Parts: sequence; C-alpha cells; structure tokens
Amino acid sequence: SRIFWGDIISKCLELGMMNRRWFANEELQDRFSRFVIVYSYACKSMLRGKSLTEEGEDGPDLVKRGLLTQQELDLMEGVPCWQPHFCL
Repeated sequence: SRIFWGDIISKCLELGMMNRRWFANEELQDRFSRFVIVYSYACKSMLRGKSLTEEGEDGPDLVKRGLLTQQELDLMEGVPCWQPHFCL
C-alpha cells in the first residue's frame, strides 16, 4: 500500500506541475492546484476511515491555509467517503 500511496503523491505532484501549462486562466490554475493538494489529504483521511472534518484530521488546517473554503469543507462533510471525489 505504500507503493500505491507513493504513486498518488507522485501523480499529484506531476499534475501540479502540468497544471500551469494546461490552463491559461490563472484563477482556474489556482483552483486546480488547490484541489490537487486537497485530494491527497482527502485520500489520506479516507484510507484511515475518517473524514477531513474529524478532530485530528486536516480539514480545518486546509481552510486556514486557504486551500479550501469553509463552504467547500462543509459540502465535503456530508458524505465523507466521497471527499476525494469532490476534488475531482
């Protein structure tokens, strides 16, 4: 499973680098980058059987860092098993 986790992180890094070449719109680039980052955190929480919004998980910190809005985190809270899919 560590190999698969490494693949997820590697692909997210690659997407982050390619993002600036794919989209001309800077706002879209920023949104895409934010969701690529949040995707890995959402996968980590899901693999632990938790939600990003649970105590000790990264959801509130992602909001503080500006990677998610509180509204986006609240929408994700409704169905924790779909949190990674929200980012797609």
